[in-house]
Amino acid sequence: MIVTTTPSAGGRRTAARQGIVVGAAIRAAHIMRGLFAGAAGAFGGRSGTFGEEWATARAAAPGEMRRRARAPGADAVAGVGLDDELGNGMPMVPAPGTSVTLAE
Repeated sequence: MIVTTTPSAGGRRTAARQGIVVGAAIRAAHIMRGLFAGAAGAFGGRSGTFGEEWATARAAAPGEMRRRARAPGADAVAGVGLDDELGNGMPMVPAPGTSVTLAE
């Protein structure tokens, strides 16, 4: 499956748009690690915990998006974007795009 940030899939003609698909990954850091990370941030330190959780979420979100795009029979997902958000203290990465069927 082609996944691209551009509006078209590698210059190939789009036969049909299936619709918007979103893959999202939310990572819950362990409560104690989260407390230590917060303490490190309060004292000007850097916490690797949230960075690691965000990296894991950024790797997982596109896979979830691909899985959802395959259900309606898409060949590609165009216009993909990734965003980093913090929801209720948990790293979250939504990956929206438009699932499309490509012309032969």
